[in-house]
Amino acid sequence: FWPFDGFDVPAGGSVLAEAYPALYKRRYPKQDRSSDEHDAWSIAAWLRDADQRGVLDRYF
Repeated sequence: FWPFDGFDVPAGGSVLAEAYPALYKRRYPKQDRSSDEHDAWSIAAWLRDADQRGVLDRYF
């Protein structure tokens, strides 16, 4: 378990991360989500977008 296993995540591995919704929620339209739903959705959307751009590893 990190940090004891190192900082490289093997393909198919998982990472635990603490995220702060205030950093991401204004980047995406709220639409019909509640505030809590939008917080969670925004974090997931940002992680997805960063992964698709190939930059997610910069944040770990």
